Amino acid sequence: MEQKNTAPEDGMQPQCKPTTTNRQELPESAGERLQLVLAEILTPQQRRLLPYVSARPGAFTHEIARDCGIGNVPCRVSELNRRILHRFGLYLDGHPEPGHVNRFGARCSEHRWHLVAVAGA
Repeated sequence: MEQKNTAPEDGMQPQCKPTTTNRQELPESAGERLQLVLAEILTPQQRRLLPYVSARPGAFTHEIARDCGIGNVPCRVSELNRRILHRFGLYLDGHPEPGHVNRFGARCSEHRWHLVAVAGA
């Protein structure tokens, strides 16, 4: 059987692997969807981030950065949401938590992160 070259003409590799999962075949439970996502994730930071937030809903940005070794948490979240999670009906959502007191005693806002299933996916 002859194989066709599917690489783009400019020689650039696609940024993420194609998936054969379509939305009609997605499991109902967010936990089962999470297992499908973990099979698609490419970077070690993403592999640490997603299970961490799943196991600790409402984790602060600084907790994720410290425990997962990620310098720019919102950037990694954005990449996950844009490239992978949307295909599985999942979303990492961050909400600012006003009134957090930092180690210097100053009040600041910091995001809390949750993994949520998108309705209708």
